[in-house]
Amino acid sequence: MNVRVSGFRREGSWSDIVEHAHQISRALIRARVHEGPYEGALEEYDRWRPRKGEVVDELEDRTIEQASITKGEGEENGVGVREDLADAGRKLGGAAGQAKEKDASEALRKLGASAKHASRAADTASRRAMRSLEEGLYRHVMTRISPYYFDNALVSANLEQLGSDRFMLEVNVKEDDLKDAVTKDLQAEHAGEDTVDA
Repeated sequence: MNVRVSGFRREGSWSDIVEHAHQISRALIRARVHEGPYEGALEEYDRWRPRKGEVVDELEDRTIEQASITKGEGEENGVGVREDLADAGRKLGGAAGQAKEKDASEALRKLGASAKHASRAADTASRRAMRSLEEGLYRHVMTRISPYYFDNALVSANLEQLGSDRFMLEVNVKEDDLKDAVTKDLQAEHAGEDTVDA
């Protein structure tokens, strides 16, 4: 393993790369990242990192998924665009009925609920369209340049296939104090084999 300004780099077999990615996760856990503001970022990296027993194409799929826009409230709750639009229409119809009965506060409440459903439907539709565009762009363009990469607030990582069974994984920890802690941890784990490049 090489410790560089740009990150922690290791070349080797798939097993070597899997172990390197896992060692970085463990070092980040020992640095107590999971208890602070980077907790979700560590979980994202852990979901992305290469795994034993998988093929490299599975990592490409996770790369594309990670790089795409996140799901909105409607998608997270399993509510489809048509369902939200139907609810918006019902609420709007109810608001009109309340207005005729001169119940202004109830009409305003239903009008607000209708607007919320319509807004959520628009958000869901636009996120799905954007995700489809992004996934196409990443799969057909970006993955040709760098097929296996990851980036969030905590780390950036890049994996390259150098040959049929030879890979290179470089992971950079973005926060300097955490990077120092991970460096010390990894150097202790790899005592005698590390090289440090300035």
